[in-house]
Amino acid sequence: MLAIRCGVALEDSHPPPHHEWSVLRAKANSHLNADAMSAALQNKGELHVFTSTTALHFFNLLWRNRVKAHDTDAVKYSAMAVGVGAVTDSAVQTLQNLSATIEWSFPDLTEKSARLNGLQWTLEQLERIKLIPSMTLNLWTKTNSTSARILNEFRAARNWSQWKFQVHAIYTLTLHDASLPQEIADALRGDFPVCFGVKSAEILDATVALLMRHVGVTSSVDLPSRIRFCAWEKSALQRAQELFLQPRLQPFNEFEKLVSASESDS
Repeated sequence: MLAIRCGVALEDSHPPPHHEWSVLRAKANSHLNADAMSAALQNKGELHVFTSTTALHFFNLLWRNRVKAHDTDAVKYSAMAVGVGAVTDSAVQTLQNLSATIEWSFPDLTEKSARLNGLQWTLEQLERIKLIPSMTLNLWTKTNSTSARILNEFRAARNWSQWKFQVHAIYTLTLHDASLPQEIADALRGDFPVCFGVKSAEILDATVALLMRHVGVTSSVDLPSRIRFCAWEKSALQRAQELFLQPRLQPFNEFEKLVSASESDS
């Protein structure tokens, strides 16, 4: 079985490695500029939460654009940053190399429990270590995300009417219309089973849409049975159920073994 990781391509990125398929393309949100970043950073000691490594990428890009526009600006900033999962937590640490102008600190959310993914869990841990509601929260995410709803529901559930937060839609995602990678096209043409690994509901939707377009069907249930999926985040698993893809789901550990075997054979 061929194992393919599906993901997001940045607008300035190179073609993905072997056995990876960029089903979505991320572009900077043109409505968010360097001045908006300055406004978000001007109050010292605020909390910045990143929902993905893609959000962090565009934050770095926006900062570099700000530096070009304000290269004589001597204003100093201090801020705290965290991700919404282990991967983004690790990536956020690189902010300390971004600029000497910003002094970053990084809260540890794993003192009493394993690091789980998701904004809800992250907010609960920030509450546990008493960073919220005392700190204003800036969330860096994509356009049309559910983040604002989650934040509003969290605030309402705790009756934190005075807690302040702001959602910054720093990038947008669009379906990547590039042609199907040759190895996937060859496998589908040769009736070879393929398993597509998807992290989120959005990536699953994009993968299914592109596969339906290639195969020539109008429903996910009509995709050939040799097409399988592996979903590991809650949103992707829920979306797989809505698309009636449960019989096609492969366990995550089996998918990772397939990926490792494919990479070692390359």
